[in-house]
Formats: sequence, C-alpha cells, structure tokens
Amino acid sequence: MTFEFYPWETDINVEATRQLYLSNDYAEDKRINEKICDGMSEKQKAFFRSLGVDIMKIRAEETVHPVPEEGTGGTVVRRIDFLFCGRFLRIPEYQGRIYRDEEAFGERFPGTLEIVPMTEGERIPVFDIDGLPCVFKHPCFLFDEPKFQAWDCGYILGSILNIETCPDV
Repeated sequence: MTFEFYPWETDINVEATRQLYLSNDYAEDKRINEKICDGMSEKQKAFFRSLGVDIMKIRAEETVHPVPEEGTGGTVVRRIDFLFCGRFLRIPEYQGRIYRDEEAFGERFPGTLEIVPMTEGERIPVFDIDGLPCVFKHPCFLFDEPKFQAWDCGYILGSILNIETCPDV
C-alpha cells in the first residue's frame, strides 16, 4: 500500500509490519513506551496503527536535562525509532546524496528511485504526525544486523525526536 509522507513516499506492507511486531520487541524500557503512548493524541496513535506498528514494542528513549541554575525545570528529550516493512518510492535530495555514497550503498542504490529536489539552504524536512516531527530513513544507520545492510532490505525506519520544556524536572 502506498503511503505519502511528503517528501517521502513509501510502499508499505502493513500486515508484514504487524507480524514483525508480533515476533520482535525493540522496547528497552516499557515504562517509557507507556508514557509516550499515554501522551500521544488519537491522530498520532492512528498513524502508528495504520502502518501496523505496535507502539509498546518500538524503541523509545527518554533523557531529562535539568536546568542547574534555576533548580527546577528542564528539558525532556524523547527519541522514538520504529521499523515498518516496505520500501522507498521517493526520498528527499539530501538522503539521495547520502545513500549514493560509496560507503553507504554506492552502485547498489536504485536509479529508479524518485529524488525530491530541495532548495539551497532548506532545512532537513520532517513529516508532521500531529505535532511529532518524523524523519524516514534506511534502517542500516541504527541496526547492525546483516539483514538491514542491503538497500532493498525490505524495511524503513521512522525516527522522531521530541523535545519538551518542563517546569517540574
């Protein structure tokens, strides 16, 4: 099934993704996953469900950075990484440059993949999931297993970096 997450376009196998999460659990601390899930809007939860991703089994990290001068308050940084089964149909230009690099995929990079041009100085694009900024990328940069090293490995990685200022840290 084709999903457009401009500037990315993907072909996702939702049922295969559901099966992936039935047999794999990437969560390192379920309390963090529960906290993240509890804080998500219904639209955000629906996004994950539409892809077949189990929020309770995704990789999630939380880091708290207190403000030492003030004594209270600080920043909470949450990183969420989730896999889904599929392939890219379109990627932004900056990723095309990275993935064509000889050390990444070199000659194995498909010439049929559509590349979205970006204007000079344009910042790295994100797809907005009801307030969560998401970047889609090849999983080889996070997972070392051999199955993730080929360009056509059959997986895509979604990464969200959410930063919140909190008065009670």
